[in-house]
Amino acid sequence: MRPVAQIIDGGLTSRPESKHEWLDYRTSFAALLVFAAYYVGAKIGFALTFQPHPVSVLWPPNSILLAALLLTPVRVWWVILLAAFPAHLAAQLQSNVPPMMILCWFISNSCEALIVAGCIRYMIDRPVRFDRLRNVGIFCFFAAFLAPFLTSFVDASKPPFFSLLCFRLTRSFFINWDQPQTRRCSICHYHC
Repeated sequence: MRPVAQIIDGGLTSRPESKHEWLDYRTSFAALLVFAAYYVGAKIGFALTFQPHPVSVLWPPNSILLAALLLTPVRVWWVILLAAFPAHLAAQLQSNVPPMMILCWFISNSCEALIVAGCIRYMIDRPVRFDRLRNVGIFCFFAAFLAPFLTSFVDASKPPFFSLLCFRLTRSFFINWDQPQTRRCSICHYHC
């Protein structure tokens, strides 16, 4: 393992640092590619949903965002995330997802990709390569287990947040108490 300062400073390339790295044409091109790939991936993800449920069997934008973060220097990750947001917004709005749900899903997806990319950059030496069993094991542990586990808490906290927000914005929601002894509630109708 390496010090955190080395991880933050370095990317996959060894070109000289520029004060305005984010204005570089390579970063702009990468951001444009992320935008296009994220949008197409989201459309594929919506095609893989079982109606009427909004949850997809497979959500390719998470993988696309993770790959983009692993292939770019840490100092331009904010540009990659900024490029993915309009694509996420456009794809979700076309599928009639409520705006606050769009924002929370993007935060959850971004957190998952950031957790995996950050842990992989910390645990695997430069350049990030998956040619050893140890590296593949690290990737599988963080991408398939730890990050989804940690972000599931963010996902689980969304319904109460949405019910409170919808109540304050429109006052047109209702809560169905499933089992009073466990105090679980399910939101029956969002009208944000």
